[in-house]
Amino acid sequence: MKEYKPIISIYQEMKQYMVRACLYDVYGYSEFKDDFEKYKELCHRLEVGYGKSVDEVAELVFELNTK
Repeated sequence: MKEYKPIISIYQEMKQYMVRACLYDVYGYSEFKDDFEKYKELCHRLEVGYGKSVDEVAELVFELNTK
């Protein structure tokens, strides 16, 4: 669990931006552009820094929580 802490922390932070980022991306609600940019930045950090996608980390968190 300790080795996954950095990517889980990023994922937890992403969760607070997910819905608003989607509203900007899918529906074009411009008031959520900053949330979208932050979400994309965090996605980039996961991919470049850890070689993980959001889906992979979500699955990992689910598996860890079910154990």
